[in-house]
Amino acid sequence: VASRGLGDVYKRQGNHEAAWLGGGGVGKTRTLRHVVEPLAVTYFGPEGYLPTAQANHAAQQLGPRGRTIHSVNGLLATSSFVTSRLALNDASRKKIDRLKGELGVEVTDELGAVQGELLHADCLRTTYGRAQRHNLDSTQYMRPQEKWGRMPARILCGDFFQLPPVPATASMLAPPGRHSYEHHQGVALLASVPYVIDFVEMKRFEDDKQLQLLQNICLLYTSDAADE
Repeated sequence: VASRGLGDVYKRQGNHEAAWLGGGGVGKTRTLRHVVEPLAVTYFGPEGYLPTAQANHAAQQLGPRGRTIHSVNGLLATSSFVTSRLALNDASRKKIDRLKGELGVEVTDELGAVQGELLHADCLRTTYGRAQRHNLDSTQYMRPQEKWGRMPARILCGDFFQLPPVPATASMLAPPGRHSYEHHQGVALLASVPYVIDFVEMKRFEDDKQLQLLQNICLLYTSDAADE
């Protein structure tokens, strides 16, 4: 795979987004680490790949490059997700530019545990952090080819059968209701992903009874969601 210059990368067309869905053991993380990461580093350079997750433990499972969503965006656990308060100061701008300025592929794992407001904050602050380097109009950050600062490739991975974020009403699959503007923007980001890949074959488990139990659990949750 031949690398290409950054001038050919950060354009308004040709950027890709995909959602990878599937339970534990179907191969999402393995595919990221053994296929996506080496391709991204080869194609975009040593700073071309960044995997993130909502929690520290999940980020560690993504390898030495793994970071939390809060960390890579210069956010604290107590930070506000209100749009007007997501502007960058000098320190956070330098940090995001260092981590994401040369980035070609960004991944968010454990999507089911990510609040809608946090996904929106990630998109907006990534755009702010890359705007100066790549001459972007940050007011257009929700447009299809402008999201995440014109990220060439964006992958959202997760399993919505796992525990939701706290509170559960912050989940992007929560029933419609009186949610914040930022929550609705996060839901819109997920809903606008053009490609969804459903990993269905369990590779981690070999016991027939355990596989059947996991399948029954998935069917139960699917049935309950349909009833709602």
